Amino acid sequence: MSELLGAVITIAITLIAGAALFGYVNGEAANSENGLGAANAANVNFLNERFVVADIGFGSSGNSIGFWVYNNGQVGLQLSQVLLYDQAVSHSLYYNFTGGSGSCVPGLGPCPGTVACSYPATISPSAGSTMTPLAADGAPTLFTITLPAGCAFTLNTIYYVVLTGLYGNVVVNYACYSTTGCHS
Repeated sequence: MSELLGAVITIAITLIAGAALFGYVNGEAANSENGLGAANAANVNFLNERFVVADIGFGSSGNSIGFWVYNNGQVGLQLSQVLLYDQAVSHSLYYNFTGGSGSCVPGLGPCPGTVACSYPATISPSAGSTMTPLAADGAPTLFTITLPAGCAFTLNTIYYVVLTGLYGNVVVNYACYSTTGCHS
Protein backbone atom coordinates (compact mmCIF):
# COMPACT_ATOMS: atom_id res chain seq x y z
CA MET A 1 0.00 0.00 0.00
CA SER A 2 2.81 2.42 0.88
CA GLU A 3 4.54 1.77 -2.47
CA LEU A 4 1.32 2.62 -4.28
CA LEU A 5 0.84 5.79 -2.19
CA GLY A 6 4.49 6.77 -2.83
CA ALA A 7 4.04 6.33 -6.58
CA VAL A 8 0.82 8.44 -6.57
CA ILE A 9 2.52 11.22 -4.57
CA THR A 10 5.55 11.15 -6.89
CA ILE A 11 3.31 11.37 -9.95
CA ALA A 12 1.32 14.24 -8.34
CA ILE A 13 4.50 16.18 -7.53
CA THR A 14 5.78 15.64 -11.07
CA LEU A 15 2.48 16.83 -12.60
CA ILE A 16 2.33 19.91 -10.33
CA ALA A 17 5.95 20.81 -11.08
CA GLY A 18 5.35 20.26 -14.82
CA ALA A 19 2.23 22.47 -14.77
CA ALA A 20 4.11 25.22 -12.92
CA LEU A 21 7.02 25.03 -15.38
CA PHE A 22 4.63 25.08 -18.35
CA GLY A 23 2.86 28.15 -16.91
CA TYR A 24 6.16 29.98 -16.39
CA VAL A 25 7.50 29.17 -19.88
CA ASN A 26 4.15 30.06 -21.48
CA GLY A 27 4.12 33.44 -19.67
CA GLU A 28 7.68 34.23 -20.71
CA ALA A 29 6.92 33.28 -24.30
CA ALA A 30 3.90 35.61 -24.29
CA ASN A 31 6.03 38.48 -22.92
CA SER A 32 8.66 37.87 -25.57
CA GLU A 33 6.01 37.72 -28.29
CA ASN A 34 4.42 40.97 -27.09
CA GLY A 35 7.81 42.71 -27.04
CA LEU A 36 8.64 41.52 -30.53
CA GLY A 37 5.21 42.58 -31.78
CA ALA A 38 5.58 46.05 -30.26
CA ALA A 39 9.05 46.46 -31.76
CA ASN A 40 7.78 45.44 -35.20
CA ALA A 41 4.79 47.79 -34.92
CA ALA A 42 7.09 50.69 -34.00
CA ASN A 43 9.33 49.86 -36.97
CA VAL A 44 6.36 49.72 -39.34
CA ASN A 45 5.05 53.06 -37.99
CA PHE A 46 8.52 54.59 -38.42
CA LEU A 47 8.56 53.44 -42.04
CA ASN A 48 5.00 54.69 -42.66
CA GLU A 49 5.61 58.12 -41.10
CA ARG A 50 6.69 60.44 -43.88
CA PHE A 51 6.42 64.21 -44.01
CA VAL A 52 8.20 67.17 -45.57
CA VAL A 53 8.41 70.89 -44.97
CA ALA A 54 7.08 72.21 -48.25
CA ASP A 55 7.96 75.88 -47.66
CA ILE A 56 8.97 78.41 -45.00
CA GLY A 57 8.07 82.08 -44.91
CA PHE A 58 8.34 84.99 -42.49
CA GLY A 59 5.47 87.25 -41.45
CA SER A 60 5.48 90.86 -42.61
CA SER A 61 5.93 92.15 -39.05
CA GLY A 62 9.15 90.12 -38.63
CA ASN A 63 8.03 88.31 -35.48
CA SER A 64 6.46 85.18 -36.97
CA ILE A 65 7.58 82.32 -39.15
CA GLY A 66 5.29 79.96 -41.02
CA PHE A 67 6.15 76.54 -42.34
CA TRP A 68 3.97 74.28 -44.41
CA VAL A 69 4.11 70.59 -43.49
CA TYR A 70 2.88 67.99 -45.95
CA ASN A 71 2.10 64.55 -44.55
CA ASN A 72 2.71 62.06 -47.36
CA GLY A 73 2.95 59.02 -45.10
CA GLN A 74 0.58 56.20 -44.33
CA VAL A 75 -0.09 57.18 -40.70
CA GLY A 76 -1.40 60.29 -39.01
CA LEU A 77 1.47 62.69 -38.30
CA GLN A 78 1.91 63.87 -34.74
CA LEU A 79 4.88 66.14 -34.16
CA SER A 80 6.62 65.21 -30.92
CA GLN A 81 9.23 67.95 -31.14
CA VAL A 82 9.53 71.28 -32.98
CA LEU A 83 12.70 73.35 -32.68
CA LEU A 84 13.36 76.78 -34.17
CA TYR A 85 16.85 78.21 -33.94
CA ASP A 86 19.18 80.56 -35.80
CA GLN A 87 22.45 79.92 -37.61
CA ALA A 88 24.64 81.00 -34.68
CA VAL A 89 23.08 78.52 -32.24
CA SER A 90 24.31 80.78 -29.43
CA HIS A 91 21.17 82.56 -28.22
CA SER A 92 19.22 80.60 -30.70
CA LEU A 93 16.50 78.45 -29.20
CA TYR A 94 13.54 80.54 -30.28
CA TYR A 95 11.01 77.75 -29.83
CA ASN A 96 11.11 74.28 -28.31
CA PHE A 97 8.05 72.04 -28.30
CA THR A 98 8.75 68.68 -26.70
CA GLY A 99 6.03 66.23 -25.86
CA GLY A 100 3.31 68.62 -24.79
CA SER A 101 4.26 72.23 -24.34
CA GLY A 102 6.34 74.97 -25.84
CA SER A 103 9.12 76.58 -23.87
CA CYS A 104 12.39 78.36 -24.20
CA VAL A 105 15.61 78.04 -22.26
CA PRO A 106 16.47 80.72 -19.65
CA GLY A 107 19.26 82.90 -20.97
CA LEU A 108 18.36 82.00 -24.53
CA GLY A 109 15.12 82.59 -26.30
CA PRO A 110 13.12 84.76 -28.60
CA CYS A 111 14.68 88.06 -27.54
CA PRO A 112 18.47 87.76 -27.73
CA GLY A 113 20.09 88.54 -24.41
CA THR A 114 16.99 87.99 -22.28
CA VAL A 115 17.64 86.43 -18.91
CA ALA A 116 14.37 84.56 -18.54
CA CYS A 117 11.75 83.34 -20.93
CA SER A 118 8.59 84.35 -19.17
CA TYR A 119 6.93 84.99 -22.55
CA PRO A 120 7.97 82.10 -24.82
CA ALA A 121 7.07 81.92 -28.48
CA THR A 122 3.82 80.16 -29.42
CA ILE A 123 2.87 77.79 -32.23
CA SER A 124 -0.43 77.46 -34.04
CA PRO A 125 -1.98 74.94 -34.61
CA SER A 126 -0.82 72.89 -31.65
CA ALA A 127 2.30 70.91 -32.56
CA GLY A 128 1.00 67.83 -30.76
CA SER A 129 -2.19 67.57 -32.80
CA THR A 130 -2.50 64.78 -35.36
CA MET A 131 -2.40 65.51 -39.10
CA THR A 132 -4.23 62.96 -41.21
CA PRO A 133 -2.15 61.31 -43.92
CA LEU A 134 -2.50 62.51 -47.49
CA ALA A 135 -5.00 65.30 -46.95
CA ALA A 136 -8.05 65.02 -49.17
CA ASP A 137 -7.37 68.39 -50.78
CA GLY A 138 -3.64 67.63 -51.11
CA ALA A 139 -2.71 70.83 -49.28
CA PRO A 140 -0.02 71.03 -46.62
CA THR A 141 -0.81 72.25 -43.10
CA LEU A 142 0.48 75.71 -42.13
CA PHE A 143 2.17 76.00 -38.73
CA THR A 144 3.01 79.48 -37.45
CA ILE A 145 5.46 80.26 -34.65
CA THR A 146 4.96 83.75 -33.25
CA LEU A 147 7.54 85.47 -31.08
CA PRO A 148 6.43 87.49 -28.05
CA ALA A 149 5.60 91.18 -28.41
CA GLY A 150 8.73 93.27 -28.84
CA CYS A 151 10.79 90.40 -30.25
CA ALA A 152 11.68 90.02 -33.91
CA PHE A 153 13.83 87.90 -36.16
CA THR A 154 17.22 89.32 -37.13
CA LEU A 155 17.77 90.40 -40.74
CA ASN A 156 20.29 88.44 -42.85
CA THR A 157 20.06 85.44 -40.55
CA ILE A 158 19.27 81.84 -41.44
CA TYR A 159 16.67 80.13 -39.26
CA TYR A 160 16.30 76.36 -38.97
CA VAL A 161 13.12 74.41 -38.25
CA VAL A 162 13.62 70.85 -36.98
CA LEU A 163 10.52 68.65 -36.82
CA THR A 164 10.47 65.24 -35.16
CA GLY A 165 7.54 62.91 -35.69
CA LEU A 166 6.04 60.68 -33.01
CA TYR A 167 7.77 57.61 -34.48
CA GLY A 168 11.21 59.20 -34.77
CA ASN A 169 11.48 60.65 -38.27
CA VAL A 170 13.30 64.00 -38.39
CA VAL A 171 12.95 66.72 -41.03
CA VAL A 172 15.17 69.82 -41.08
CA ASN A 173 14.55 72.87 -43.22
CA TYR A 174 15.80 76.43 -43.16
CA ALA A 175 15.05 79.89 -44.51
CA CYS A 176 16.85 83.20 -44.63
CA TYR A 177 15.17 86.24 -43.13
CA SER A 178 16.38 88.95 -45.50
CA THR A 179 15.27 91.38 -48.13
CA THR A 180 18.38 90.79 -50.24
CA GLY A 181 19.26 87.17 -49.43
CA CYS A 182 21.70 85.58 -47.02
CA HIS A 183 25.26 84.98 -48.04
CA SER A 184 27.55 82.47 -46.35
